[in-house]
Amino acid sequence: MRNVVQITGTLEALVALCDDGTMWSFNQVLHTWLQLPSVPGQPDTARPLDPDVSHDRVALERQERTQQDRRERFEGRS
Repeated sequence: MRNVVQITGTLEALVALCDDGTMWSFNQVLHTWLQLPSVPGQPDTARPLDPDVSHDRVALERQERTQQDRRERFEGRS
């Protein structure tokens, strides 16, 4: 059985690290967890979710969305 070791992110972009070394992202549209690709060079490297999209681009887009969410929350506090 897989157990969550750490969870981070926003409600719109939750990411969980499990005790078996896998990482999972919660998909708000499908209401399900999707396994993220393994870190390059690690044993049992997983395939990308979409082979036509690079890991770097996906990570950058996720980071940009998170930063935008933070800005919107910060602006809403005034």
